[in-house]
Parts: sequence; C-alpha cells; structure tokens
Amino acid sequence: MKNITGKQRNLIFYSFLSVALVLVLILAVVGSTQNGEWTKEDAMHKHAFKNLRRGNFDEAIPLYKHLLEQKRNQNSPNLYWEYGGCLAGKKEYPEALKNYELAKEKNIFLVKDSNFMYQWSHLLAENGQDDKAYRYLTLARQEASDEKIAAQMDTLLQKIENKK
Repeated sequence: MKNITGKQRNLIFYSFLSVALVLVLILAVVGSTQNGEWTKEDAMHKHAFKNLRRGNFDEAIPLYKHLLEQKRNQNSPNLYWEYGGCLAGKKEYPEALKNYELAKEKNIFLVKDSNFMYQWSHLLAENGQDDKAYRYLTLARQEASDEKIAAQMDTLLQKIENKK
C-alpha cells in the first residue's frame, strides 16, 4: 500500500472542506428562498383571512385557491375551512360543503369546535341534508360553551324542526 504524503493529505482535507462549504452555501440559498416563499404565503393568507372576515369573498377566493394549489398547504384544515366559508358567503353551498368536509378529514378534532360544527351543519341544511345537520347540531349544541354560537345553533335547530 502506498503511503500518503503530508501534501496529499492536506489536498484531500481541503477538497472535502471545499465540498462541504459549497453544500452549506447551497443549503443556505435554498433555505432562504424557501423561507421567502413561506413568508409570502403567510402574508397572502393573512390578506385572504382579512377579506373573509370583511365579507370580501371575491377578493379572498382567488387567494385561497392559490394557497390550496401549493402542495405544502393541501393538508391545512384551516385553509379548507376558510375557503369553504368564502364559498358559503357567496351561497355556493355544495362547493363550500366539500371544503368543510375536506377540513374535517384533515383534522377530525374540528368536530369539537362549536363554531365549525355550527357552520358545517348550516351547510348541510342548505344542501338538503336536514337530518344529518340536525343530528350533528344537536350533539354540538350540548358541548357549546359560547353563548352566541349556542344561540345560533338553537335558531338553526328550530329552523330545521319547522321544515319537518
């Protein structure tokens, strides 16, 4: 076996060090680019949510569509819930219901959120699923601690009962 001289050993060491530095620089550039995209999407989400809260559904919908087209956002129950809320605000109930269902699939614990359950039950009723809406709303009403949501639930329950 051939002996490695000190000069060769230094050359090997500095070659590995150079490769390692290049990899670190590449990761830093990719990481900062990725962080910039997340920051941009976070600002877009805040803008969309502000429009949702103000009832500016036409402005919010394209933002939510763009956010949900991004693969990393496709598991976000809140984005589906909020997008569904925009669609419901425009009375596009079947499509809104699909998004609420997707939100619930992404996070089953949303069934413990009385606000979500009220909105989802309302969409069920608007889509002619009164029995299902009544059943889920009755269960959610028992857990509702927010008086405003509880009152809305009672009103919707009464509305469904009156249809029968």
